[in-house]
Amino acid sequence: MRRIHKASVLLSTVLFSAAAVAAQTATDATAQSIPDMDGITPAQVVYAPKADLTASRLDGIPNEAKLVLSLVVDQQGKAEDVKVIDSEDPALNDPLIAAVRKYQFRPASQDNEPVPYPMNLTFVVQQ
Repeated sequence: MRRIHKASVLLSTVLFSAAAVAAQTATDATAQSIPDMDGITPAQVVYAPKADLTASRLDGIPNEAKLVLSLVVDQQGKAEDVKVIDSEDPALNDPLIAAVRKYQFRPASQDNEPVPYPMNLTFVVQQ
């Protein structure tokens, strides 16, 4: 069975089954909320809906194919400006971009105020 691993630059990791992705909460992830050097507490994934990755869509995608997306988490915790930075298989691009646009995040904060937060997410398909 193939699995999709998602890890952000914040070292948050959530596992997904390719055929039926279950919704995950931040408590399922190893998310850190330690302020960075600018005093900003990073955004965290609180809800990750299913990606449309059926078995037929995954046919021909190599094991450990990577997709790196960049995005900005806005003050309401929504993914904005989602773009592909690196993709080893274009068949992953559209379904994972669509899923990430539906993610809900705990917004980043600075001095207890929500702030926009740029981040990268890396997805890896594994068997």
